[in-house]
Amino acid sequence: MAELPDLVGKGSQSAQDAARAAGFLVTSHDSLGRGRNRVLDRNWKVCFQTPRPGQQATDTEVDLGAVKLTIRPSPLLVAAEHIGLQICAGSTRRSPPLPLERVERSVIRVIHSLHDQDATEHQP
Repeated sequence: MAELPDLVGKGSQSAQDAARAAGFLVTSHDSLGRGRNRVLDRNWKVCFQTPRPGQQATDTEVDLGAVKLTIRPSPLLVAAEHIGLQICAGSTRRSPPLPLERVERSVIRVIHSLHDQDATEHQP
């Protein structure tokens, strides 16, 4: 048994390094379902992990769901706009824009929630 750290919100490479240092096997995938290969893990951010943080057997495989960070609008920003979060500094909406960091945390929570919901619906 070992303590699996909370890896959500970390860069994919840092998260993998932390999980491996704790003694776990690690896999990861594109959490948007696009099946993209991750050539450079530093360009990806972890949105969810399975299993959750805490004491786990070290032979447990840790799966990390990540999104790619890009110069173009990232999937996080696109998803944020899709769910109605205002992010543009020059927006004409009346409410002030949210800081990017807060938007990322909100979108990660939404993706994590959807993943948990999907996993619950597909349990035998």
